[in-house]
Amino acid sequence: MLKKIYNEAVIDFEFSPDLPILIKSGYKEVTGPDMVFVKTMRNGEFEPFVPGSSIKGMLRSHAERIARTINGEAACMPYVTIRNAKSDKSLKEYVSCGDLFKKKYGKEDPPTSEVYRDSCPICKLFGSKYFIGRLETSDAYIKQGSTFTLEERDGIAIDRFTGGAARRAKFQLQALSQGTFTSSIRIRNFELWQLALTLISLKDFLNGFVRIGYGKSRGFGKVKGTIIDTSLYYFGSNLPEKNEIKGIGAFLKKGEAVFYGYSKEDRIIGIDLHEKEPVGLRTAYAMDDIDKFIDYSVNKLSEYLKRWKRPQWMKDKIQQSIGG
Repeated sequence: MLKKIYNEAVIDFEFSPDLPILIKSGYKEVTGPDMVFVKTMRNGEFEPFVPGSSIKGMLRSHAERIARTINGEAACMPYVTIRNAKSDKSLKEYVSCGDLFKKKYGKEDPPTSEVYRDSCPICKLFGSKYFIGRLETSDAYIKQGSTFTLEERDGIAIDRFTGGAARRAKFQLQALSQGTFTSSIRIRNFELWQLALTLISLKDFLNGFVRIGYGKSRGFGKVKGTIIDTSLYYFGSNLPEKNEIKGIGAFLKKGEAVFYGYSKEDRIIGIDLHEKEPVGLRTAYAMDDIDKFIDYSVNKLSEYLKRWKRPQWMKDKIQQSIGG
């Protein structure tokens, strides 16, 4: 399924802190604050960066909330605990795609077509134990020519019984209050609903509706930013018509599309694209009006999420795991 390339989308964006942000390092420095910002060596010196895994995790969490709001089944919920009516005991309900495939196939590898077709929409886009996913994120580095400011702040734990400061619970942290980061997202062999969900989730982050990193409930993690460029790449003879964006389903034969769970009508007409310089076998297009694409595709995304249902074999495995 991913052995051929039909299309790709690359979204370049930048952001800066609207409120201080802290992406904690896994290592404590010999001296200084208890919590420090993660850093990397670039241009001969250490500077803060935001790991791509942090960006992807934030986007996935928000995309899951969007999907569950439209359809409660449309995203995995692997940590739900329920009470078995027969035994009156609390049991963990295994509803993640990865766990369900493991229950069905054990140590064997399930067919790739089945993994994609039966996985929930979020696992199709972001991946699971059995599927690499369509979306990848790059680390966010300080924009060339931009300066950054790391400041130290005092923190203190709160005693939940008294509501006051807990004894001997003072700590220091290092937060970034100034600086501009640049990063990118790549989606390979995308369906249009996947591109729409990614852009909606990313715009919510860049508009400050979704926070990132440590201390979200303490006022940290809010950013402001913008999408710099959205480029669409098509390969070989798989090209869209004028003012058209095609998802992978539109390039496949009907039987092949159904086999993998794609929609044959995976296209949107009426979006202005301008062709860029070709890159090897890639024909490149720039999508200038992202808001127009979102307006055109939001119904396609909503309809897809509404009609998605877990296959019966998954529901049977869930019932078996809870003793139903």
